[in-house]
Parts: sequence; structure tokens; C-alpha cells
Amino acid sequence: MEYLCDQLAASCKTSYEFESMKQVGGGCINDGFVLQVKNLKSNSMEKIFLKRNSFSEFNHNMFDAEFKSLRLIQQTNTVRIPEPIAVLQDKQHAYLAMEYLPLHSLSRSNELILADQLASLHQFHWSLSNTQFGLDFDNTIGSSIQVNTTHRSTDWIDFFVQNRLLVQLELSKTMKQETELRHLITEKLIPIIPQFFSDLSVEQTLKPSLIHGDLWAGNTACINNSTPVLFDPACYFAHHEMELSIMKMFGGFSQQFFLQYWRHFPTINTKSPLLNKRTKLYKLYHYLNHANLFGSSYMDTCYDIVHSLL
Repeated sequence: MEYLCDQLAASCKTSYEFESMKQVGGGCINDGFVLQVKNLKSNSMEKIFLKRNSFSEFNHNMFDAEFKSLRLIQQTNTVRIPEPIAVLQDKQHAYLAMEYLPLHSLSRSNELILADQLASLHQFHWSLSNTQFGLDFDNTIGSSIQVNTTHRSTDWIDFFVQNRLLVQLELSKTMKQETELRHLITEKLIPIIPQFFSDLSVEQTLKPSLIHGDLWAGNTACINNSTPVLFDPACYFAHHEMELSIMKMFGGFSQQFFLQYWRHFPTINTKSPLLNKRTKLYKLYHYLNHANLFGSSYMDTCYDIVHSLL
């Protein structure tokens, strides 16, 4: 632990003395810990949150990309995130160190605040003319690689097809064996995708928006019973509706949240059947990823979505 404290101290330009480290759970990919240290310069106790995984180049890069994603959201000054501190490592593990926050579940009133903040995040870069879809670094969605650096352009549909659908179809042996699904997606679905956007114009929403990228309810919380917090991002610049798809997959967000969010996009017809088709299309990416990560139990849903879009 002294070795980690030394790395933290170098990042924070201070001196730390190890006090304790307590496991506080985590997800299906990483473990979570609260590290308590004594700041020898200020003579005060500090808590730091650590995400931990086994050490490998992939996991180190995963944490490095998450560090950068947190910084990207932070720079917009639109929604609260835990301050990223450093990516650390020892002989056995890779770590992402960040600000410790006493998190609580998001209340319905805080949910409406988050809806406003999320809309602000999505609109933050719209005034910049040189923003492209994608990102200048790749990251992960769950533990799957999420390719952001190739096919970067102002053509959202091409980026989504190349870097989201087609990448997922090549990620696992199981997916490669799904010849019928691959045929349906590549030969039937992809050619008609432009039709799902015929009710939109570039002036309306086909502009690159910085999205969290993995915004299911488990990656939201609040502090002080009033301030929403987002964490575990998988950022890139996307069509902003992409964000809403995963939010509708597993529940946790009320209808009032989405009504509040759409108030910031008054030119969008929220009753358009094409909006529903785009939501299903974007869900397909996440369900393909879940099938790759967690097995064939998600495959039926992938087929159902594709058939509903054809």
C-alpha cells in the first residue's frame, strides 16, 4: 500500500501515509475500495475511491480511458462527476483513483435536475464546427473494446454502422457463429438505416454530442441529497439520442425524466415513429454487447429488435 500511496502523492504533489483500505463492493468487472490516507502536508485524513482490476495492459488502458472520459465531462461544467486523480498500478493490479463521494440513490426531484444537466452536456459542443463523431482515443463499454478512433467524420450513420454494429459482430466467437443475425444486420438492416433519420435535419440534432455512453441507472447517484453525479463513463461524440437508449433498457428513469429532457429539444417530434426506431437501433448496439459479454441469453432480444426494424 505504501507503493500506491507514493504514486498518489506524486500525482497530487503531496505526501501521504497509508491508514486503511476497505472493500466497498463494485460491479461485475471491477472491485471498489475506499483508501484512507493521512495527508502529511495538511495533517488531515483523506478518503480516496479506488477501482481495481487485475494488472494487464488492457485494464491499464481501460482505466486510462475512463480517466480521460471523466475529465471530458468535467471540462463541460454541466454535471458532477468524481474528480479523477490518477491511474496506478502494482505488480498484481491496475487502479483508477478518484475523489471519494458519499453517494445516495437519485431521487425523483434530482432526476429532473439530471435531465436538465444531461441536455446541457449533449448541447455543450454544438457551437464548435470542427467536432467529429467518435473520439481521439478508444475506450471500453463494459469490458468490450469501444472503437472511437476510426471512421471519424461528420457522418453519424457511417460511424455508427462501422464502429458500433460491425465491431460488435466481430467481437466474439459466439457472435461470429450467428450467421443469420449477421446476414440480417449487414444485408437487410444496414441499407435501410438512413430511412430512420428522415424526420431529422443537421440543424435539429444530427450534430456530435458528448455522451456519457454507458448511462444506465447504476451509473448515477447524488450527493448532499441535491446534486446528481455520473460515473463509469464510456464517452464519445455521438447522436445525443444514443444516450437515451441504454437508459430505457433496464429501467430506473421515470417518464418525467424523459419529458424534462426533451423540453431542451423542442424541434424534435417525440411522437414520431422514427424516434422509436432509432431508440431500438441504438439499443441493438448495447444488446449485441451484452450478448458478447454475458452470453447467448441476450441473443433473442437482438433478433427481436432487428426483426422489428425490418
